[in-house]
Amino acid sequence: MTHVFKLTTSEVNEIKALINQLGVTTTTPPHTHFQTKINGCTLTLYTSNKFMIQGQNAQHVINKLFPKSIFPTIYAQTKADQKDSPTIKQHIQYDQYNTIGSDEAGSGDYFGPMTVCAAYVPKDKVQLLKTIGVKDSKALKDYEIKNIAQQIIQIVPYTLYTIDNPKYNTLKEKNWSQVKMKAKYHQAAIESLTNKIDPTTVDCIVIDQFAKKETYTRYNQSLIYPEITHFETKGESKAIAIAAASIIARSRFVQAMDDLKAQYHMEVPKGAAPKVDIIAARWIEKYGVDVLDKVTKKDFKNRQKALNLIGKKKRNK
Repeated sequence: MTHVFKLTTSEVNEIKALINQLGVTTTTPPHTHFQTKINGCTLTLYTSNKFMIQGQNAQHVINKLFPKSIFPTIYAQTKADQKDSPTIKQHIQYDQYNTIGSDEAGSGDYFGPMTVCAAYVPKDKVQLLKTIGVKDSKALKDYEIKNIAQQIIQIVPYTLYTIDNPKYNTLKEKNWSQVKMKAKYHQAAIESLTNKIDPTTVDCIVIDQFAKKETYTRYNQSLIYPEITHFETKGESKAIAIAAASIIARSRFVQAMDDLKAQYHMEVPKGAAPKVDIIAARWIEKYGVDVLDKVTKKDFKNRQKALNLIGKKKRNK
């Protein structure tokens, strides 16, 4: 569980004194007075006077270390959180909360990289993003995606990862499935993003669902905010944070495809349909299969189909 409290100056000073008295090891990440671990829980006191306790034993730590007579705010806010937390609602209206959304692009395309993005959209930025045209990226043309992405990154914080083809193929050789790659990179993007913002302001984390929650957590056994992390199918239509992340990820993918066209002067198709096999065969004829492997995902069936087309053409000569 994760608990976040807005403390008074007096309570901040009391906590500093208590931690000093306990003699525990502390660190000072950006924007904090300290961070420490007690009884398996992570305690972080921010310079904004917000105090965060994370861990399975969070409530036990609160009851044991922070008496109500000295820290009344903690107990008052715990009670309020139980009433108002978006985590207990069946259908969360994500755009009414400060939300981190994550999505990926390129996972179904033989050519080009896979990209993963997490974007943080405070609720007061939702209308602005709608105004500039943020919506389901599948409804946008490539030039619109590029244009809107450039505007989004000026408005909200984000983290973007590009798994280029050599990296993708190396992970595949290590028996990583695509689901494992997505799970690992989605979580890495979310964790990186929380280091760029005040994480105590985040109400929800929502991931465009590509696997069951149990599968995601199997690959990421320690979610930073498990109780506010959600998974949504067709997430772009349910959270503008996912839509924004999707557009940024898609823009990077589209740019990578354009770069390949410019570098090799060859057609670089999206998707993995039969037409892609034909174009991949042309790549092999011009550059060889080793070059093709540098710009594609080797585990796709398109590779063997392209080689088969080359073989058939040679036999028919």
